[in-house]
Amino acid sequence: MVLTLLEDKSRIIEQSSAREHAENLLLQRLSHITSRLLAGKDPAALCKEVAVAVTDASSFNKAALLLATEERSFHLAGANGFSINETDGLEERARVLTIEQLKKLCDSATKLGSNSYRMPDPQKEVLIPLISWRGSYVGCLFLSCENSATFPDVSEMVKLEVLASDLAVTIENTRLHHQLVRAEKLAALGQLVAGVAHELNNPLTGIIGYSELLAEEVQGEKVVKRLQKLGHEAHRMKRIVDGLLRFARQNNPATRAADLDAALRDVIQLREFHLRKLNITVETHLDPKLPPIAIGEDELKQVLLNLLNNSMDAVEDSAQRSIQIRATRQQNTVVIQFEDSGPGFSDLNRAFDPFFTTKPVGKGTGLGLSICYGIAQECGGEIVLSNKHPYGASVVLELPVSLAAAQPAAALSV
Repeated sequence: MVLTLLEDKSRIIEQSSAREHAENLLLQRLSHITSRLLAGKDPAALCKEVAVAVTDASSFNKAALLLATEERSFHLAGANGFSINETDGLEERARVLTIEQLKKLCDSATKLGSNSYRMPDPQKEVLIPLISWRGSYVGCLFLSCENSATFPDVSEMVKLEVLASDLAVTIENTRLHHQLVRAEKLAALGQLVAGVAHELNNPLTGIIGYSELLAEEVQGEKVVKRLQKLGHEAHRMKRIVDGLLRFARQNNPATRAADLDAALRDVIQLREFHLRKLNITVETHLDPKLPPIAIGEDELKQVLLNLLNNSMDAVEDSAQRSIQIRATRQQNTVVIQFEDSGPGFSDLNRAFDPFFTTKPVGKGTGLGLSICYGIAQECGGEIVLSNKHPYGASVVLELPVSLAAAQPAAALSV
């Protein structure tokens, strides 16, 4: 009897010591990763390492990190402990999962800690959403523990939640840093091109005026045609200069209101012949209750036309030629998304740069997206580019609703 009690006590001490050792190992591994994150290491490069550390030093034998994309869906950034088939299944689940669905999953699940949830299924799956300091969902930590006897306790979950919080903060700060760098680069480009454009405007005006005067004074059809061609080329140069000025414009416009549905119909109708000629299918999915947008009608049509032209050029050589346009309202913002079946952007970091283009010589000036960015910024909006899996491109345009439409919404939320 005494011997049995001693054996039980010894077993308990060994189990406690093993658990304490595991917790210390987990804390050590997570602290090492956290210090590297705070030192500025790109979180995406550490996702695989995070998954390995969790499975090596915790009760979970499977771990995966899903990061949110600009389209509010997810992609598998790192995993460990899963088979090839399970990894493929995770990638598919990540692609179809949205931030709204993640929130609903957490609402319907059993809460383990302050920010961890046990899924209602027999696989012992646990989700820890990565929520930034701004309250946005930037990803989630997906965990699985097949052995119910070794299911983690509260202290272990607290350590994993701290890791998830550090990851979320670092991911959010990294994204904000990239946005700041892009904004500073484009602001510098804007100042440069604005100065050049202003200097070019005066001589161009003189060239256009004198070419028209000379065309009226000279004799001979051949000379007149040459002068007219000179005038046409000068007008084309002036349109480019005007585009540069629009890209560089920083002033906020007066309060305006434009109807997206009507503007989009006009733009598609304008390109209807070329869409039919190239056999391009355009599908539109617009919320029927969209409010007016705080942008001028001409500016809105110009942005939509540029985005449509880019999508058409992208799918022209594709086997499947399709363009999808969606628009929804999110609080006081109208989100417009263009998706195409083309090859995607070759360089996302330079897509907004003036005169940067991958189109053949003579087909594009490289100002389309630059102008769209300038107009969006001028109206207090944003434009985000991304590539789709396995191919295709996505352009998300966020524009504020008009002041008259935003006020009732704000009043209802009070």
